[in-house]
Amino acid sequence: WRAQPAFVADILDEFRRFGAANDGSPLGAVTAFVDATSTEHFGARQHEIASWLERRRAQGQAPAAWVCLDDEELLDGEECAERRAMFEGHVVQTRSDVGLTAEKAAPA
Repeated sequence: WRAQPAFVADILDEFRRFGAANDGSPLGAVTAFVDATSTEHFGARQHEIASWLERRRAQGQAPAAWVCLDDEELLDGEECAERRAMFEGHVVQTRSDVGLTAEKAAPA
């Protein structure tokens, strides 16, 4: 989705709708995905996100708050074990066949 402008626009529209319908949820204020992970070098999703966070911290631009809305596994399994603690409390896992639902958006 990150590499497709139409998909990005659809997601932002849904965030706005959700914010309007849910007492001004912070999701409604999201107007762009700033400095996303690479759309050219795909790998283990958790590693891509961790690399982005580490790069931002090294630049003195660590996010004050962050959440991962993803349909890929970010907490469980051997591949995610090393960075699991970094991601706990920051992951809302979706299903690719369903997308982001109101139920999943609420904790975000």
